[in-house]
Amino acid sequence: MTNIKIVYLALLLSVLSACSSLPTNFEKPLSYAYTDTSQTALGIESEKILTEHNEDSKMYLLNEGTDAFFARMLLLKTAERSIDVQYYIWRADLVGKLLLNEIMIAADRGVRVRILQDDINVDAEVGRILYAMDQHENISV
Repeated sequence: MTNIKIVYLALLLSVLSACSSLPTNFEKPLSYAYTDTSQTALGIESEKILTEHNEDSKMYLLNEGTDAFFARMLLLKTAERSIDVQYYIWRADLVGKLLLNEIMIAADRGVRVRILQDDINVDAEVGRILYAMDQHENISV
């Protein structure tokens, strides 16, 4: 076989393999966000804010990384029923590991956790951590 034929064969195989799809033969339980949060501490406080200041904005900008980190940690510690997190980039640095640890603690106390992570930027260490977390009965990645 000539070198050109080998190149064409390799190109053809790579194109054909790119057309393959991800496996679909695994159990996918349906999961929905909870809408009734009236029995949780955060739900009660949110209802107070919505009732007392109905005409005001309910969005607060956290433009400092430290403020955003502490807000996430407080929400994770306070969660009673469910945690939904969505990230594009998650690093296995100190902050990332602290957040993942707090998520595990919440799951251990019975809080349902759903993690939506874009895996295009997931390195091997984060991938291993997320895989291990997905084995927890209260965590879905």
